[in-house]
Amino acid sequence: YYEMEKVMVAPNGRGIHPMAERGSLTEARVENAVRFLLEPFEKFPLVGEVDRGVLLAALLSAVVRPGLPTCPAFAFDAPTQGSGKTLLAKCVAELACGYAHDGLSPSVWPHIANENEVNKRLDTIAMAGHGAAIWDNILGTFDSPKLAADLTAPAILVRAMFKQTQLYIPNRTLYLLTGNNLRLGGDMPRRVLTCRIDPQEPRPDARRFDFDPYARIASDRMKYVAAALTIMQGRQEQEGSWVPSGMGSFEEWNGLVREAVCWVAQRGRDGAMADFGLDDPAKVIGDQADQDPEVESLVDLVQGIRAWKGVGYANAFYAKQLKRIVDSVRRGEGEHNEWEEMVADAVTGWVREPSANNIGKALGYRIDRVVEIGDQKFRLRRGKKEMLGLPFWVEEVART
Repeated sequence: YYEMEKVMVAPNGRGIHPMAERGSLTEARVENAVRFLLEPFEKFPLVGEVDRGVLLAALLSAVVRPGLPTCPAFAFDAPTQGSGKTLLAKCVAELACGYAHDGLSPSVWPHIANENEVNKRLDTIAMAGHGAAIWDNILGTFDSPKLAADLTAPAILVRAMFKQTQLYIPNRTLYLLTGNNLRLGGDMPRRVLTCRIDPQEPRPDARRFDFDPYARIASDRMKYVAAALTIMQGRQEQEGSWVPSGMGSFEEWNGLVREAVCWVAQRGRDGAMADFGLDDPAKVIGDQADQDPEVESLVDLVQGIRAWKGVGYANAFYAKQLKRIVDSVRRGEGEHNEWEEMVADAVTGWVREPSANNIGKALGYRIDRVVEIGDQKFRLRRGKKEMLGLPFWVEEVART
């Protein structure tokens, strides 16, 4: 497990609260710490146990992010505006940085779609040394290759403005995303943990609360920091592991934060501690991957090719053939089979100008990526160049 001695905490607040001596921490004290840490968020309409697990993981990560080489991002998602996503993200950011102590507010960055501008903003955040950054109100599908790479990088290489020099910037930012019906694309689904909020009201912004969760965190931040550390200390003093694999690139975070959440969840189910309705935060990754539009379009292509050509090298096809199908569907010529429309929709979602060359490149980017259809697994394969071009085919992958 991850040694607590390695963890750095940046207090930035008054009133450092003492921790229990190693070996003397009781589960009752851990239970009280969990209850205290989650209390400001009890009025947020979290959807399920995994969402509550993600929230607890975000709170623990906020406290120890400076001591972790890598850390996943956390997203707060809801069906409509005014649900409390940004407020929740601000609470986590305040716990991470203690902005209120310096008379400041958490950094909130409005969403932008231009990839070049996104990359510049990420470099700016890194160079400024923000402990937490809120990427607010994301529209549609969010796929940032740079952010996906930054999340798994202990340091980031950036070029100094107006200079020909490059800098290695330590990467210790906790990224918090918000959006309405947020969807993640590319490598983002396995590097972002999403917490879903659903007020189930037409005007959630009109709700009234008798307390301010952000004010609570800001006024007693160090007590909440101590509670988070107590939870992780409780897990570290136990033997064995409670966590399955599945969070690659975040090994130290997995051993410190995720194991603590899963341990609390398991002790609640066992009856040794109160059941706070938590579950493994990493379980959200599978659902996010299934909703990735990239995966959906690849599944459509594979299904269309199976209906058209079948499976195996003997049933290979070429980019030129796909171009003819796409052109015919786009022009609305005659009747088209369902598989033709599936193939055309998939291809046109990948390329703006469906030339044979562009289609071939788009297929090449997706070679060997495995998709599941029912209880079967398939992948797209590519052979050596022939007179008609590069042959592609669909191959069934044997389950291990």
